Amino acid sequence: MASHNKTLRPAKFDFINTKGHPFVGVTWHVPGSKGNSYEVDMTSKGFLCTCMGFGFRSKCKHTLEIARKIVPEDVSDL
Repeated sequence: MASHNKTLRPAKFDFINTKGHPFVGVTWHVPGSKGNSYEVDMTSKGFLCTCMGFGFRSKCKHTLEIARKIVPEDVSDL
């Protein structure tokens, strides 16, 4: 699992319930727009990301990208 600041609040999305999800504890490596690579973790409370934007907003495009890949497209458009 990636190293995250434990005081961060995990990102939650209405279209996916991470509590008890089989991917809890999985880390994805997501490329950033400027060539950086970030780590996104699924926790039982939501998603965490190592990017700076997540540190400010507790949500970022990297966590949303992973959440949308996990949930079928027709469900995530709700």
